[in-house]
Amino acid sequence: MKSKWLFYVEDDSVLAPATADLLLHFCKSHDMGFKLLMSVHDVQSALAQLPPSSVRFAIVDLWMNDQEKNTSDRAAGIKVFQMIRSHSINSYIVLLSGHIDAAVEEKFKNERNVAIAHKPTPDEELREFLEEKIKEIIIE
Repeated sequence: MKSKWLFYVEDDSVLAPATADLLLHFCKSHDMGFKLLMSVHDVQSALAQLPPSSVRFAIVDLWMNDQEKNTSDRAAGIKVFQMIRSHSINSYIVLLSGHIDAAVEEKFKNERNVAIAHKPTPDEELREFLEEKIKEIIIE
């Protein structure tokens, strides 16, 4: 099992596969494991299978659908953020959303190792961002 992981948490079944392909290639070239997760429950299950501090990067959609209630859950990404941080305190988390506003930016402005990006993010921009972060932090 890999000792370093990148989680991509996205419930959009159209957007997720294309970005997942880019991220999978990125992970292979940096000897990282990759998981595409589509719900808060999926993240819980994945974290339970991994040792603490093994999630080095996470890219998280802030708004996701609650699949059980079939409603939009504006807090889903925040729940995922908190779960990943509890598991892997030094992980770098990119929060993606088409709904970034001042309240979201204020909530995360004092968090370390967090970036907020608007969706959709072009593939090349995402690849460059990840490469830059790899250089900034040491991935053992």
